[in-house]
Amino acid sequence: MRRVVFLSLCLGYVLCGFVRDAAAGLAFPSVVERVTGTRLDLAPVRASLSDSTARVRVEGADAELYGIDGLRSSGIRASGALGAVFFAGTVVDVASPVGSQTRAVLEAGYSLRHRWQGAVRIGAERLLLDGTPSYASRTAGVASRADVGRVSTIADVEVLDTPGAGYESSLSLAIRVRAGAAQLIGSIRIDGDRFIGAGIAAVARLHESLALLAGYDDGSESMRGAVVIDWCCIEVAAGVFQHPVLGMSQGVSVSCFR
Repeated sequence: MRRVVFLSLCLGYVLCGFVRDAAAGLAFPSVVERVTGTRLDLAPVRASLSDSTARVRVEGADAELYGIDGLRSSGIRASGALGAVFFAGTVVDVASPVGSQTRAVLEAGYSLRHRWQGAVRIGAERLLLDGTPSYASRTAGVASRADVGRVSTIADVEVLDTPGAGYESSLSLAIRVRAGAAQLIGSIRIDGDRFIGAGIAAVARLHESLALLAGYDDGSESMRGAVVIDWCCIEVAAGVFQHPVLGMSQGVSVSCFR
C-alpha cells in the first residue's frame, strides 16, 4: 500500500511540475520549443525558426515522458493570419496512471512589418487526480517579440489563478541570434520571485529541408536534441530529452502549413 501511495505521489509531482517548461501553465509539447526552451514564433510560420509567415499552420505533438508507462503529453495547435492579425488555439493534455491535466488557450496578436509581434492569451486548466476532486484554474498572458537585424528578443508573462491557492506568475525571456545557416538561442525563466534557470540552444540548418537542434537547461540539468525535416507543406520534428534523475523522454511533432 505504501508503495502504491509513493508511486502516486511521484507521478503526481511529475504531472504537476516537470511538464511545465515555458510558462506557469502546461507547455505545448512541441519538439522545437522543448529544445530551444521557449516559444520563438508568435505568428504562424511556414517552417520552425524560419520567420516566413504562413496563412495557416496546424501542429500536432506527442511526447512519452521519462519512460514511465502511461505518462505522456500530447497537444494540437492551430493558427492563422489575416494580414497583420493572427489567431491561435491550443489544447494540451497530460495523461498519467494517477490522473490527467488539460489546458486550453486562445490567442490573438498583431505583427508590425516583421519588426514586432505582440499577442495576448486567455485559457483554462483542469487537474484531475484519481480519488480527488478536480481543480480548475484560469490563465492569462502576454508575449512580445522584437526583431532588429539578425537578433530577435522575446518576452512572455503568464499568470495562473487557482481558486484557493492564489496566483502564480511566470516570466520567460529569450534572445535569438542568426548567423547564416546557424542560430544561437538563450533563455531564462523566473517564477514569481524564484529564478528557475537558464537555457542555451543551437540550430544548424544543414540543408533547406534539414536542421539539427541541441540544447541544455541548467534549471533541470537536462540535455535536449532534435532533427527537423520540412518538405513541401509538411514539417516533422523528432527529439529526445535527457533528465539526470527522471530519465529520458522522446517526442515527435508534425506540422502542416500553407
